[in-house]
Amino acid sequence: PDDILLTAHQRDDQLETVLLHLLRGTGAHGLGGMSDCRSFSEGWHIRPLLLFGREALERYVSKSGLGWITDESNRDTRFDRNYLRHEILPRLKARWPASEAVVARSAGHAAAASALLDEMAIQDQRRCRGSGEQSLSLASCRKLSRARLQNLLRFWTTKAPVAQASARHIDEIVRQIMLPSRTGQALVAWSGGACYRYRDELVLVTGDNDRSQDYEIPWVLRQSARITSLGIELSWLPATGQGLSTARLLGTSVVLRNRRGGETLRLPGRSHRHKLKKLFQEAGVSPRERDRLPLVYVDGELAAVGDRWVAESFSATGAEPGYAVKIQEFEPGKSGKL
Repeated sequence: PDDILLTAHQRDDQLETVLLHLLRGTGAHGLGGMSDCRSFSEGWHIRPLLLFGREALERYVSKSGLGWITDESNRDTRFDRNYLRHEILPRLKARWPASEAVVARSAGHAAAASALLDEMAIQDQRRCRGSGEQSLSLASCRKLSRARLQNLLRFWTTKAPVAQASARHIDEIVRQIMLPSRTGQALVAWSGGACYRYRDELVLVTGDNDRSQDYEIPWVLRQSARITSLGIELSWLPATGQGLSTARLLGTSVVLRNRRGGETLRLPGRSHRHKLKKLFQEAGVSPRERDRLPLVYVDGELAAVGDRWVAESFSATGAEPGYAVKIQEFEPGKSGKL
């Protein structure tokens, strides 16, 4: 945490990056090129040499007696960046000697414009906030201009823990927002994320959310457990008078499973059991959210539905110690217990 990674990207690298982004049809954020400082994992990534050109840096390190290593792959023009560096940029600089400085200045203008777009998106996201953390009100979204809606959706999907949606996917989401849907559950999916409509809201979900992948994961008390296919991590939170009763958990076998149909649960204060499907409908839980809620089984009996409900027979009451279930997204690649 708070560590700083310094890299020696310089002005020529910025020129290459902006040209590559331009050739890929990027928007204002891509044309802003590389930033001199950005958050990176739990720390920071800083590029202190972006104002200097490659030739100036080479002269400096040669004069200072500093050595460096040149990776052999940097000469391989099969890679787009190397092709630009060795085949295109020398001709470009021969005609326009100040090209890297001029493009760097343009990148700065694009970065400033991108910052304004993000500020506008933050305001629009507040106005269009839905009932959940990852949802937007369709009625509020329809009040925005097409350009502002595209900007909001780009920002929303970029800042959420999902793979970024492409411009094509953003355009399709806009189309589905503006057009009436027969089912109300129109879906736009891409690798690592998806958007769908439910009860006049736009909901963003993470991962591939493949319901066909059955899982059954042992969960040890006071340890966390991850369901990799859903990109979520579950942990126990000590509580009093709520959650699962500590006494009912001690010495038992706890297992996490996905829904497989027909499950029932008796909630505290109710006289009989209800099918989960009915409980989900009553609570307004969307179909895709239901598939992301793991079921907690204790010695083979359904004891809890994710972090939403606890069965009456397992519920902690009064001053009784218990454990609440906490669910949170996790970033792929980070270590964790299973």
